[in-house]
Amino acid sequence: PHLKIEKKNILTDIEVPFYSPNYFSYIETYKIISQNGHRVVLEGHGGDELFCGYKEMIYGALISSLKKLHILNFFRLLKTINENTNTFLFKKENLLIILGRVIKHFLKNFINLKDMKKTQSYYFNFRTLPILLRVFDRTSMQSSVESRSPFMDYRVVEFSQKMPYHMKVSKDGTKHILRKILLKYGQDQIAKQKQKSGFSINLESFLIENSFEIQKILNDSNCTTYSDEKQNFLKLLQTKSFSK
Repeated sequence: PHLKIEKKNILTDIEVPFYSPNYFSYIETYKIISQNGHRVVLEGHGGDELFCGYKEMIYGALISSLKKLHILNFFRLLKTINENTNTFLFKKENLLIILGRVIKHFLKNFINLKDMKKTQSYYFNFRTLPILLRVFDRTSMQSSVESRSPFMDYRVVEFSQKMPYHMKVSKDGTKHILRKILLKYGQDQIAKQKQKSGFSINLESFLIENSFEIQKILNDSNCTTYSDEKQNFLKLLQTKSFSK
């Protein structure tokens, strides 16, 4: 659907700056869910944090395999990094570059390196999950829809914390144990999907349709920290030359 900026109190609604225009996709999605008479929705929040769905966690698994001297698995994970990327979320890299980066960090500071467990803990407790839970709760409730997250059941969280890294990241991809469960129930197509993609919108179309509103917001802003970027973006909005 066409996504328009209709509300001026978005920051008041979610109480934090939204980090992506995809936020508007979720607003419309919850509206449609509500219009169809549903009041509860089950979502996968916590799945990436608990079962290593982010690329940074694969790097953590690389560190874990080096510390445990699992050399064969280390090289399998190098291949997994590129197979589990998507141009929308991650930039693919040469395997030699990845190998060099990992070895450099490993030799530089062996003790304080963030292995997979430390990386997971950081994402779960601080970086992504708290923001997601906060934003999605407020966004869904705007349409009187309750968002529930089965992965956040304390039993699932505790079970995940006890799992070894090779049950989360393997040559088959990230979230290894979830892929195995999908295969068990005949969902081969989903289980074998290795590219990670977000719930995105047509950004160019969104910017064109909301050009006037965005320009007004930027012009009314007193922020001077990113003045050059602000002027460049205003110029893009005025010329509508996003594809360039």
